[in-house]
Amino acid sequence: MIVSMIALFVALGGVSYGLAGKNSVSSDDIINGQVKTKDIKNNGVKSKDVKNDGVKGKDVASDTLTGEDVNENTLSKVPRSSEADRATNADNADNADALSGLPVTAFAPVTVVRWASIEADGTVNAAESGGIAQNDVSHPDPGTYCINTLDPAPRGASVNLRFGAAIGGTVFAEVNPTTSCSGSQVGIVAYNAANNPANQELTLVVY
Repeated sequence: MIVSMIALFVALGGVSYGLAGKNSVSSDDIINGQVKTKDIKNNGVKSKDVKNDGVKGKDVASDTLTGEDVNENTLSKVPRSSEADRATNADNADNADALSGLPVTAFAPVTVVRWASIEADGTVNAAESGGIAQNDVSHPDPGTYCINTLDPAPRGASVNLRFGAAIGGTVFAEVNPTTSCSGSQVGIVAYNAANNPANQELTLVVY
């Protein structure tokens, strides 16, 4: 009778097992594909729990990664973006002086205005001059003043007698002159009231 009752209890109750304690569930205790989101603690999956190179693009929601998530130093250049290296900017103008291999002067004329206050003896008053210095001026003959070759080459010049110069005197300047100045200089010739070459105080503008 006792044996029969034990058999009945076993048949009615089935078989149960108890877990041995912490860390006792192994992989083969879980049915494949049965761990659900609700079974995982929020923020509980750590980097070490993810297989290296296992996260794919489809695992990331579209438009969720930001610049802070990307190491920019590992990115390669966008195709043809290397051409931007030749662009001109305020900090790096290595190629600003050339366009398609040609100097900027090939596309538009460059006008640089320079001026000088010249004393009768050919001395340049530096305080009243700009772009033309004493070593740019020579005085080979009476009334003749030569301005050395300037860069960029001048396109024109104008000259006037200074106040206090001889009344009735005249003066003219020309680029590539026919005077005793060389063909690459700006030549100035000043005259007195008798129309003879004479030293004069001059104001010269070269452009």
